Amino acid sequence: MVCAAAVSALAACAPAPSDETPLGALRMFLRAMERSSDDARALEEAYALLDSEARAALTLRARDASALANGREFAPWEMLAQGRYRVRFPYAEFGSMREAIDGERATVTVVGTEGGSRAEVPLVREDGHWRVVLRVPPPPAPPAAPSEPQPAAPPP
Repeated sequence: MVCAAAVSALAACAPAPSDETPLGALRMFLRAMERSSDDARALEEAYALLDSEARAALTLRARDASALANGREFAPWEMLAQGRYRVRFPYAEFGSMREAIDGERATVTVVGTEGGSRAEVPLVREDGHWRVVLRVPPPPAPPAAPSEPQPAAPPP
């Protein structure tokens, strides 16, 4: 029990993560997404930690969603799935992540606590801060317009 209290005290004394490092930026992003089911502002925090390409793609999605919503304007961070975020595998906040920096790009490798699960998360440095690279797939193509009806074949 004393060990558990000491570990908790050390974790409480650990400095808050910062986007000055890839590891810190990823921790901030993950924490914001974990809070998003209870805190809508957390999505805005997570959005701010995304790379510029992901933010631009989410902005386009918000514009498209707003156009379909009869006057409801969506913010880009609302395109992140509030409350539907789940990590693929459990990981320890400290000790399970390693960063590798190569110039303005980095990869944080996250190792799961069970079964050897592993994920590599790309990050990029933008304006002196690390941002999580999130690939936002292009929106689905609009449905094709119905084609002109074909004239009925003459009766035989």
